[in-house]
Amino acid sequence: MAAKYILLGLGCVFLLAAVSRLVTDQWQMSPAPRAWFLIGGIFVAVGLWLLHAG
Repeated sequence: MAAKYILLGLGCVFLLAAVSRLVTDQWQMSPAPRAWFLIGGIFVAVGLWLLHAG
């Protein structure tokens, strides 16, 4: 039951880390923030799906 909240929280952390890295790299998209956006997006999507499903 708590997995949906954990996934949403981790997703937000990964998305914030990606934005932070983009700001540090002067808005140049490198592989690191791209991967963090991908993982954060997947975590948030699954967390939202779990909230909707249950």
